[in-house]
Amino acid sequence: MSFGRLHIAPLIPKMLKRYPKLDIELLMDDRPVDLVAEGIDIAIRSGFAGLPDSALVARKLAPLRQAVFASPDYGKEQPLPQTPAELTEHNCILFSYSRDSNVWTFERDGASETVEVTGTYRINNSEAILAAILEGIGVGRLPTFVAGPLLKSGQLIDLFPHYRIPDHTLYAVFPERQYLPAKVRVFLEFALEYLGGDEPYWDV
Repeated sequence: MSFGRLHIAPLIPKMLKRYPKLDIELLMDDRPVDLVAEGIDIAIRSGFAGLPDSALVARKLAPLRQAVFASPDYGKEQPLPQTPAELTEHNCILFSYSRDSNVWTFERDGASETVEVTGTYRINNSEAILAAILEGIGVGRLPTFVAGPLLKSGQLIDLFPHYRIPDHTLYAVFPERQYLPAKVRVFLEFALEYLGGDEPYWDV
């Protein structure tokens, strides 16, 4: 939902200006969708690991990077963590839909470190996690497609800029057909151009 609202919803009007004869219905939902049964031409999915249905094709659109953030106000109340291991001493805001909601992995110089975190607030929406971080109630892990503008403006602090959280990937997923419909091909081409491919605009 967050990615759709922040990035797909602005993309569609721009595409319709270029291709005014297209007819589009945009559905934003976090629930799993059966594309074939529901007659959906294309879906945007993140963290897509494999293709459980061999009738689907996945096309990579962009990497989805994450980092751990705090607000400047949170840093005024207590010392900010200097290493991932110190997160155990902080209130971590957790994304309840994540498979690793309370086990965060960090990579640096070829080594991997896993930290089991705890927190008093679990949320199933990234934008709500952002709101909680900005209020200074704790630190949180966010995708940069949500946090990017606020990091650039100084409203967020990237706690561990020298560490990397393993990337997810943004995919376009569509039913396999002998011939790709022109409207699907047009969307894929436009989405790659708009989002920026391996260097999406929110990370630049």
